[in-house]
Amino acid sequence: MKLNFKYFIIFINLLLNGFLFSQNNLIDEIQISGNKNTKDKIILREIYQEKNSFLDSSVVKSDIQRLLNLGIFTDVRFEVKTIQDRLILNYHVIEHSLKIIPGFTPIYSEEKGWSYAFFAEIMNFRGLNQSLDAGMIIGEMNTIGISFKDPWIIGNHISFAFDIMLDEWNHTFLPYYLYRDYYGISFGKWWDYKLKLSLDLAFRKEKFSSKDLNFSTDEFKIFNIKPTFSYDKRDVYRNPTTGFLIFSIFDYNHIYNKDTYRLIVTNSFSKYFNFKNFTFGFNTSFSTLFGYDDQKMIKYFGGLNSIRGWKVPSSMNFKDSNDQYRFGNHNLIFSSEIRKDLIKYSSLNIMDLNFEKGLTSLIFYDIGFNSQELESLLISNNLPLIGFGFGLRVPFLGNVIGPDFGWSYYNKNFISSAIHIRVGHKF
Repeated sequence: MKLNFKYFIIFINLLLNGFLFSQNNLIDEIQISGNKNTKDKIILREIYQEKNSFLDSSVVKSDIQRLLNLGIFTDVRFEVKTIQDRLILNYHVIEHSLKIIPGFTPIYSEEKGWSYAFFAEIMNFRGLNQSLDAGMIIGEMNTIGISFKDPWIIGNHISFAFDIMLDEWNHTFLPYYLYRDYYGISFGKWWDYKLKLSLDLAFRKEKFSSKDLNFSTDEFKIFNIKPTFSYDKRDVYRNPTTGFLIFSIFDYNHIYNKDTYRLIVTNSFSKYFNFKNFTFGFNTSFSTLFGYDDQKMIKYFGGLNSIRGWKVPSSMNFKDSNDQYRFGNHNLIFSSEIRKDLIKYSSLNIMDLNFEKGLTSLIFYDIGFNSQELESLLISNNLPLIGFGFGLRVPFLGNVIGPDFGWSYYNKNFISSAIHIRVGHKF
């Protein structure tokens, strides 16, 4: 409703200035301003309002949303002005001042524990909305890696990315130390900013080593092919208020040193409604496994990406026959949230540096079914895992970040409480 009010004010301003009564009320020129680092073409290709056409506030609104979705601007505004009887539409962008981010910070992973990260990130690299990251992590997880991403590198919205990562860590619930080498590239194509197809190709080597004589060393050499299909009608990606998102992932892993495969299929549907400045969000996701099954790779419920409020399972949970309901490669999850922006997201200027301010609160309710066999996923005695709680989000480098505080229940019994720190929303 706030955006509609803004466009209403613009409409009144146009009316008062007589533009609507002018004989020449077509847009004569489109200008952009405020971009000191970002190349003009990165902005212009997101603008659909055309010259020599009438001003369409719905098109301009969509232009602004697309520019904000790039994640490199703290704010985007527009104004219509007349100069020598010429009607000019100007898009003014405010660039994020954080372009090169060197850093050292402690990081925490629910699965792995505390580590320390040394990194450098270049945002909006070369002014082309590219990102380049390099760094290392030491501690409970040891990692060295480099990545590059360009959401529109050539042609008609074709994306490209690559990742190289070498890491090692203790297995979450088995007495293994895991070594992983990952080399991946990704290509994508957008159609009309709604339909997207991406293809990830990767070589991955995973070695499971154990000092426990009951667990033998094992190694997997994997060629990974992962196509993803998505249809996206959200308004603002990082903090959507309306629209929906549908995606399907086919994660095919050819384990060529064992002459077998794993195929993980995931489907998800998210829907958002806005009512009286509250956003109501609903998500359904289903994931299942075909092919090679191994307890070292089994999925589980716990942590921020499954049912919130559940802690990541320990080795004690895995050994306990009463906790086996938490483990399985077949799962169905329903999530719901009510979100409210307590502080409107906007640009914040401090000593001529542009940052963002904003605060979103939310309450959530998750319910999920998990099984080690697909046939038993929804049988009557397979009870759901439940989690509910609340969370906070603040803007962070084109996304949002914040904690979720949750409580978990199973079979009408309280299980535990948990705090999850996440970048982005769950859906």
